[in-house]
Amino acid sequence: MKVLTYDDDAKFTGIISDAILQIEKKHDGVFDGLVCFNDVISVIKYVDKYRDECANTVFLLDIIAGKEPVGYDLARHIKQVLPDSIIIYITDFPNIVIQNMRENIDALGFVIKTSPKFFEELEYALLRAYRILDSAFFIEKNNREVFRIKHDDIFYFEKLKESRYVRVVHKDGRNTFRGSLVALLERLEDYFRYADKVHVVNTRNIKRMDKEESIIYFDNGVKCSFSSTRKNDLMQWMKE
Repeated sequence: MKVLTYDDDAKFTGIISDAILQIEKKHDGVFDGLVCFNDVISVIKYVDKYRDECANTVFLLDIIAGKEPVGYDLARHIKQVLPDSIIIYITDFPNIVIQNMRENIDALGFVIKTSPKFFEELEYALLRAYRILDSAFFIEKNNREVFRIKHDDIFYFEKLKESRYVRVVHKDGRNTFRGSLVALLERLEDYFRYADKVHVVNTRNIKRMDKEESIIYFDNGVKCSFSSTRKNDLMQWMKE
């Protein structure tokens, strides 16, 4: 998970950065980079230019931005570009945050800058964001992009022949990345099951199984093979 921070106070940006680096040391493997900004325009340009790379990013936004647009204007832009993005506000003005939430700009929550437990509250918010990303989305990267796919949108994973790459097939297309099916299953929910030696399928998206042809059918004409030894397990999970 990458973290992007925005605060017009450069000094406080340093405080946030130091806190995040301390949290990173406590929770190995959770964080994958930190980017800091002190002006709104730079954030907007970054999000617009690196949209794909922001798929795995949590945004920590100052709710008041001095002479520039207030924080929830920036949040609105981020949500337009990245509808599934996770936003956490860092603020001295909780009443403004509550007003913002009433305006239906979805945010995970907020942390008060002057709180005596600022570090603990920031840590809690970031770990909560990580759990949401980890449970609801499959996030991976290859040499060119970072992609984030909802678990519910995945049909299956396929190990590519004679290679160390895996293809994920989903409702919006397909992506390829370096990995293995064994490692994938350690990250995925239990309803992702082996269909055969080269396929792991999302049993919640199976529409039907052709037992004579050993073919699993999904929406959009998508299909893959399954083995007879996996049939009963797949059928059981389809009933769950």
